[in-house]
Amino acid sequence: MNRPVIALGYFDSIHLGHKKLIDSALSFARERGLTLSVCTFEDGFLSSVGREEKEVFLLRERQIILKNIGVDEIIVFPCDGDFLSQSKESFCKKINELDPAAVFVGADYRFGKNASGDADCLKRLIDAPVFVVDILFVSGNKVSTTAIRDMISRGEINESNKYLSAPYFISGIVEEGRKAGREMGLPTVNLLPSHNKLLPRFGVYAAKVSIDGKEYAAVVNIGDHPTFNDNKCNVEAHIIDYSGNLYGKFISVMPIAFLREIKKYNDADELKIQICSDIKQTEEITYDKIRSSGEQ
Repeated sequence: MNRPVIALGYFDSIHLGHKKLIDSALSFARERGLTLSVCTFEDGFLSSVGREEKEVFLLRERQIILKNIGVDEIIVFPCDGDFLSQSKESFCKKINELDPAAVFVGADYRFGKNASGDADCLKRLIDAPVFVVDILFVSGNKVSTTAIRDMISRGEINESNKYLSAPYFISGIVEEGRKAGREMGLPTVNLLPSHNKLLPRFGVYAAKVSIDGKEYAAVVNIGDHPTFNDNKCNVEAHIIDYSGNLYGKFISVMPIAFLREIKKYNDADELKIQICSDIKQTEEITYDKIRSSGEQ
């Protein structure tokens, strides 16, 4: 049985620096007829280590992106107290039990209790070659999840996507909503994101929605719904030129451009007029992108 090549990290955003590391490990593995295993953590890792930031991509989303890159196996570490508080020696013992042919990490990789382990420590304790991939800089700036998270939080989706290996998206199972959109003749689908998921600046976006591998233009409201006195935060999308029942279906919503702030309208008719304007603007923004992607 072939020994796996292992890439260690959290890979929260799978940004271009992460992809550089994964591509290096993948090339090493393929040249030797080996498989590549990428390690990550369960959802909730950041809160488990006392950080308030949200996750750019949840575990299921990371799994989709990593599989698309060509990763053979995804190893998911728990984020319970026992695992996170283990010594660096204990962690390295667990990696050695995987019998790696090689291990790849980023230059700033840390592990073990109080982040006491680093790449040099891995080289001493791992029973396989350890390759350290340099941090990636673009235009003199370090590519980092922190910077990407800030861009997304400001609603700068196009800017953040320049540094991601896959465009930012929000995914989940379609849930039943208020049906207010249907009553206006503009039916919508609703996602209730995990509390761990990083959402962009609240507002209305031109977007694409992926359903069974096919992309559609959509107008998406991320946030609350003051016209209906509904302060529940969710992701609500009107999918242009789509009809069908999506309840219980897994879909992905990819915001492309911020259109406007959320505001309270006098009534549903006034809101409908605004949404029709949003649809027209979204069509102008998204259709060229969808056609150029070759998805339709």
